[in-house]
Amino acid sequence: MSFDAILIGAGVNGMTLSAYLQRGGLQTLVVEAELQIGGMARSTRPLLAGFVHNPHANYLMQMDISPVVRDLELPIRAPHNRLYVGVA
Repeated sequence: MSFDAILIGAGVNGMTLSAYLQRGGLQTLVVEAELQIGGMARSTRPLLAGFVHNPHANYLMQMDISPVVRDLELPIRAPHNRLYVGVA
């Protein structure tokens, strides 16, 4: 296999860059050291059992005005009081 670009980190920025490069016709590979993708958009369970926490949740307030969300036509849904932004 060959790739035009190899991106290190499957966080929001790495996945966004990959989407734009692919839209431009480039073959990309995204690699991630962690077991889960998402970077700053990932929730964790650092405190008490049963609690889920996103230490960077303040960025979610900007999703409705994000040019990336509109440009890549990413759906925003909020079932069960959780916000999801993803590829349809």
